[in-house]
Amino acid sequence: MRPVNADVPPFRFVATVLRRRWLLVLGAGALGAAAGIVVAAVVPPTYTAKAQLVIDAQAATIGNVIDDAAVDTRVEMLMSDGHLRQMLKSLDHAANPAASTDTVPAPSMTDRIELLRTKLIARLAPFTGASGSVAVPPEKPETDLAALSLDDLQKSINVYRERRSRVISVTYRSRDPVAAAAMANTGVEVYVDDLRSQRAKSRLDSLRRLEERIPEAKVAMEAAEGTLRRFASAHGILADGDAGDEDLRIAEINRQLAIARFDLAERSHGPEATKGPGGDGNANSSTFQTTARSGPMPLYPLGIAGHPGTLAGMAAPFAASAGRPETATDAAGADIPDSDVLAARVRYLERWQSRLQSVRAQTLEAELAYRDHVRNAAAALQVYDALLRRQADLLTQESRPPEARVLSLAAPPEKPSSPDTLLFILPATLFACLSGGLVALILERGNHTLRSPSLVGADGRSPETVLLPHVGRLSGQRGALARLAQPFSAYTGAVRLLSAQMTIETGPDGKESCICLVTSSGPGEGKTTLAISLAAYLRTIDRKVLLVDLDFRRPGLAPGFDAARGNGILDLLRGAPPGDVIARHEGFGIDYLPLPVDRIDPMLVLADRELDRVMRDLRGQYDVVVIDGSPMAGTADARLILPLVDRVVLASRWGRTLIEDTRTALARLHDLQMAERTELVMTMVPLRRYERHHYREIN
Repeated sequence: MRPVNADVPPFRFVATVLRRRWLLVLGAGALGAAAGIVVAAVVPPTYTAKAQLVIDAQAATIGNVIDDAAVDTRVEMLMSDGHLRQMLKSLDHAANPAASTDTVPAPSMTDRIELLRTKLIARLAPFTGASGSVAVPPEKPETDLAALSLDDLQKSINVYRERRSRVISVTYRSRDPVAAAAMANTGVEVYVDDLRSQRAKSRLDSLRRLEERIPEAKVAMEAAEGTLRRFASAHGILADGDAGDEDLRIAEINRQLAIARFDLAERSHGPEATKGPGGDGNANSSTFQTTARSGPMPLYPLGIAGHPGTLAGMAAPFAASAGRPETATDAAGADIPDSDVLAARVRYLERWQSRLQSVRAQTLEAELAYRDHVRNAAAALQVYDALLRRQADLLTQESRPPEARVLSLAAPPEKPSSPDTLLFILPATLFACLSGGLVALILERGNHTLRSPSLVGADGRSPETVLLPHVGRLSGQRGALARLAQPFSAYTGAVRLLSAQMTIETGPDGKESCICLVTSSGPGEGKTTLAISLAAYLRTIDRKVLLVDLDFRRPGLAPGFDAARGNGILDLLRGAPPGDVIARHEGFGIDYLPLPVDRIDPMLVLADRELDRVMRDLRGQYDVVVIDGSPMAGTADARLILPLVDRVVLASRWGRTLIEDTRTALARLHDLQMAERTELVMTMVPLRRYERHHYREIN
């Protein structure tokens, strides 16, 4: 990642980068707009139809409160796989009104393009102000209801509850409004029909079961009633008041038995036997006698036939059988039976008391059994009546509506529910522009080529840099001649600025002379063209110039420069006269020293001890000696020749040479203490773009 000038604000940097890459941003925006237009024309709108059903109030309310669980349960039932499969089963080929059994041939590419163009014109007509309407050819609907799958149905259908009501809405999304309405209506109708069919089936099953149980219940009821009647007749079960009369008779027998025992005790033991613990027998006796004998004696219970209903009638037979007088007279003059009669009466009453209690116990057992039979008969009658009522209810349920009914059916929607696809053109364009800007920033940050002198300077200081403009389609000799022929061209100005430092150099002998090495960071940087241009310009200002070719890897200066006669510079090292080796270029008017045609080892020249002498001789004959040397990268040629030169010109091609290669070359020159006498030349610089995009300040 190359550094960014810390003094430049980020916003300015981003704006400058976007201005540099405006074609990329504009192209991305155009592509986004085109994609949005194509999508708007191709993607059809989506329609949503809604049908509603309402749940019965009795099935969805409890105590005037809506049962949310009941409504939510039906929502889940409408979304269940079973219901959706029922919907798919209900769909047939006739359900899709646009379906056809005719085979439609697939449209050709030309037809598709024409359809796209027509749809695009029709969609853009409101925005372009075109008069009239554009007829769009009919298309075959994309939705075939008969070919829908369960997954397609689950993705398109939606069921929800309207707020906190008993209304459930079923919506369906489709590109065909007719298909959307048909599917929404199918959803509610299939559910209601399913409820109705289930209710009818349940009703028929219940009626069939009731028809089987009612005769059995009737037989059970009649059997229970017959058992009740037979039991009542066999045990003489009377009205409910008879049990109370028997209790009264038992109570009367107990009272009479107590009186008889009292009279017997009084007759047998005298008045003293009736005394109480206080000894006051007269008071107790008179009180008991008064209470016991007051009023007439009641009749005995039924079943004791042939006996009178009074004590006197009961005592007479016992007195006659004993041969004693029937009565006696007490102090008050009342008739009192004797002790035998009283004893017989007591025994008689005790026997009847025991008999009545036994009969009463049997009566109670019979009553309990009778009540069980009554309950059984009532239960059988209740079951029979319940079955009859249930049968009557089921017979009347045929006219009742189901638990859910259709509230409203869906009509084919006229307006699409999806947003207008034309509205996506502007967002798509903006998004594409933003994406293009982001790509521009990424490309700018990822570009490691040399485009500004500030990128190669050490400690934030850039070296002295000369911008050599791009010569356009012309190159090499023709480009140099064309540019140097114009004294005030940018190319000539750059060469003039570069040669100004060489005309003031002073050689060892005090003469103004200079040996300049033109090298580059790597191959293909334009150093040879720069060396020829520099030599040609110095010749135009009446300087005697010699151009020496020392690029051993790519010998040959340029087209138009002849090859060396003999061994070239090797002949000079061996003592040959310079006039025999140096050639002259008539077009530029400069002398040049070429290398041999056959490649030679650079050490044969650079390591020769005579090279220093040859350079001194050339310095004495010429004002400026321009050496076209080898590149700095990957060679030691420049290091060996640097001690012999006065100035170094380092050529780096703008927008192509890597920053690291230029830095490495400058670092080598700095190590050889040539940094202060080095000129950095960026070749092939597009000056307008360079200035417009602020490459000098921002990078």
